[in-house]
Amino acid sequence: MSEGDDYHKLFPYLIAILFCVAITPLKAQKVVIITGQVTDFSTGENIIGANVIIDGTTTGAATDVNGRFQFSFQAGSYTIKTSAIGYEDNLLENALLSSSGNTVIDIRLKPNVTELEGVTIEAEGDRTNSNVLLLSRKKAVFAVENIGAQALAEKGVTNVESGLTKISGISKASRGLFIRGLGDRYNNAYLNTLPLPSANPDKKVFELDLLPVTIVENIDVSKVYTVDRFADVSGASIAIYTRDPLETDFVRIGLGFGINTQSTFKPFRSSKDGDIDYLGISGSGRQSPVDVGGSDFILAFPASESQPFRTGFDVATIQAPLDHRWTIDFGKTWQLKKAQLGIIFSGSNKNSYRSDQGMNDVLDAGQSPTTAFTRSRSRFETNVTSLLGIRYKQNEKYEINLRYLLVNNSENNVIVSQGQTIDFENLRRIRNRYLEKRLSVFQATINQTFLDDKLLLKWGGSSAGAFTDEPDRRDLTFFADPGSEVGTINRNVAAENGRYFQEIDERENNLFAELGYHFGKRSENTQPHQWVVGYQFKEKARELDFRTFTLVTTELNTEGIDLQRLDALFSDENFRSGLFSYRDTNGGERQSRALRKLSAAYSYLRITPFEHFEVVPGLRAEATNQTVFFRLLGTPLQNAFQTVPLGRVDILPSLNTRYKLSKDRYIKGGIARTLTRPNFNELVPAPQVNENLQSVVGRPTLENSLITNVDLKYERYPNPGELIALGVFYKHIDKPIEQVRSGENFISFFNVTEATAYGLEIEIRKRLGTMFSPPLFDDFVVDGNISLLATEVNTNPDNITDVETQELLSNVTNGSRQLQGAAPFIVNVSLAYDRPIFESSEASVFSFTYNLAGKRIINVGTQQRGDEFELAYGTLDFTGKNEFSNGWAVGFSVRNLLNPAIRRAQAPGPLAVENRTTQSYRKGVDIGFSISYRFQNERNP
Repeated sequence: MSEGDDYHKLFPYLIAILFCVAITPLKAQKVVIITGQVTDFSTGENIIGANVIIDGTTTGAATDVNGRFQFSFQAGSYTIKTSAIGYEDNLLENALLSSSGNTVIDIRLKPNVTELEGVTIEAEGDRTNSNVLLLSRKKAVFAVENIGAQALAEKGVTNVESGLTKISGISKASRGLFIRGLGDRYNNAYLNTLPLPSANPDKKVFELDLLPVTIVENIDVSKVYTVDRFADVSGASIAIYTRDPLETDFVRIGLGFGINTQSTFKPFRSSKDGDIDYLGISGSGRQSPVDVGGSDFILAFPASESQPFRTGFDVATIQAPLDHRWTIDFGKTWQLKKAQLGIIFSGSNKNSYRSDQGMNDVLDAGQSPTTAFTRSRSRFETNVTSLLGIRYKQNEKYEINLRYLLVNNSENNVIVSQGQTIDFENLRRIRNRYLEKRLSVFQATINQTFLDDKLLLKWGGSSAGAFTDEPDRRDLTFFADPGSEVGTINRNVAAENGRYFQEIDERENNLFAELGYHFGKRSENTQPHQWVVGYQFKEKARELDFRTFTLVTTELNTEGIDLQRLDALFSDENFRSGLFSYRDTNGGERQSRALRKLSAAYSYLRITPFEHFEVVPGLRAEATNQTVFFRLLGTPLQNAFQTVPLGRVDILPSLNTRYKLSKDRYIKGGIARTLTRPNFNELVPAPQVNENLQSVVGRPTLENSLITNVDLKYERYPNPGELIALGVFYKHIDKPIEQVRSGENFISFFNVTEATAYGLEIEIRKRLGTMFSPPLFDDFVVDGNISLLATEVNTNPDNITDVETQELLSNVTNGSRQLQGAAPFIVNVSLAYDRPIFESSEASVFSFTYNLAGKRIINVGTQQRGDEFELAYGTLDFTGKNEFSNGWAVGFSVRNLLNPAIRRAQAPGPLAVENRTTQSYRKGVDIGFSISYRFQNERNP
């Protein structure tokens, strides 16, 4: 599939055009640092989250937990505007910013005591700021957790997935994110309130480690269900908000370098065969000689002057260079009388080199290895991300947002395994696997207010495409002694020698419309009531194509092969002479397709029946119309697809409440009914061979799971910017979908009877100066959370009526166990110092962050084998960043300081008495350095 190639062709031109727009006009200027503090006029208390800007521009800053602010601007005389939620705007006219020194301005705001009938006024705060987000969380009826760009930078994370692991109850395992013990199928991801599709057939949620934090304004995680979102969720809805186009005019360029202690400047296996490997664009370099999704079926390629594939089997060994990253961000805002028009662009490119080595075994029921290998991996990874945002806002009554996001990620892996199986010794497996994932999303939303702001209409939609290409995976297996570079091809297992191609194309379209009406009066302790009705439509279509070409070496002398010169053996001359060939093992048109349409109507009320108490009852009706199309392997091409249709309507209620105990203490609760649908690949009975040579076979009879969710949380905000929270939750899952491995090479799915999950979450964010008297502690912040989880799934076949499912479940060793991927405890803690360290510093942050998750099941034990666990390990990171008032910024980081061994172990089953390690490796320590410079346009007040 090549329809996405046009994006890459246009990409350089788009950057050039936008860059020219953004830098016009840039001037050298005398910069002044403006500092000060914003306090309440009556009480003298510090006001956090207040916006202080140069009037007529968007240059400014939000106040921190002490009410302080700091930003820089060119010298001159201006009007400074200060605004905050619940306060009257303050205009300081003719403020002189002198180039002879820094300017200090203290501002006192008067509370806004005007009673507005039926109107809820919310000022726009800096959503990258941790204090503003904490204030937003405090006012929310729903129990929501969030993290902004500021905190992401402080904790040194580089992608969205890593940022989410800093939130309570969230951990990362080899199969992705787990939230409250629930894995991928129980979570949802949104981009600016619209669903984000996945390109991976094995995952429902888009792989969030592909999204760099440079495009992020903030991330909200809602573990409590609300009816305005799609109902296939129980762990959490993850909402990623991209940066606001109405920022100050700026141009920022950045460059970063990195070292990995076990990869950089060390031998690294590499095979770069694409068109532009530096940007992760394979293009036609690894193209299949036969259309992967076409109807042509090639039993054997005819002998010709050259073999049909453009790539060879040789792997080069290089010295891994430094990791590097470049970024360019710019924004421009136009003031149009009573309107604003803003544009923002963010582009980045990252390349990294990683190597690891360790054991990789598969054990039988007696804990003896059926395969025992030492695996060595080299991975060259690229990421190119660009975000374009346009926002038009008029009179606070009308707003249009347009956004386009493009992400292209590639992994070029060379994996060499040396070891043995039950049948053979001294085996060496060489795999070259390239994987390219591309996501493109266009979004348009419109907000309009009517009837003196009592009526709010939101509507819009999105169109997204997710494409995954695995072109020309090359596998060879030899008999070779350890350390030797001479071997003999293993002809005993045909599937271990050949080439594999796979393409997945997923398209998703979304439409929505929501109408909200405010009624009732606002007082000191109550908010106006709100009634909301809405409609949503989502159409998702996925096509999966794959093709395997088996290497036939019957006539080839395969003994005494130089493993460093494989292309000399698999040469055009030997192919032309008929000494080796390729056989098309599973050619065919469209191995599977799937189409799902969801239509949903919802309504909820937000009412205040009495002082300090808010209630939000809601109801959602969600209709599913789904069809899975498939053709089993071996089915004649002229045969029509087999189909599995599904149609149903689910009625899903919810109730959320918030009770204000006092000024800084709240109790929030929620109860809701949700569901979980099978993924497309879990429904298709045609076998798909994964990268571990295992056959994955879906089951068309899988049913939806229905889930009951109960949450209760206590939150206290003792001081501005501080939080203490305690939460408990319970979930009951009726007919959960589980994955089981039967033997070594067969994976399937089934509905079991039930599962439960419950737990305790504790959060704390505290400035040490409020607990200790020495001034030294005023600028230290401790931020942490602990989650204790208990999960249980019942796989007892006696409770199942379906005979086929009973047979599958009878292979499971433990009839009652914890859920796959659920860790019994999760610990996240950070200590940060956030005071400017130099007189010329605009901001400085230094932090240590530690993460620990308990052991969790990775593979369910079958046929009397014990469950396989990923064992607990902790990570420690250090990050430091300093921003200077002249526009320069420098950063330094050391990640994975402890460099722990990442290990898997198989627990004993009925035939064994002790654990045994199955996999072990280390990632190495990552050391990074970055530098950036921010230009700023001169603006007329």
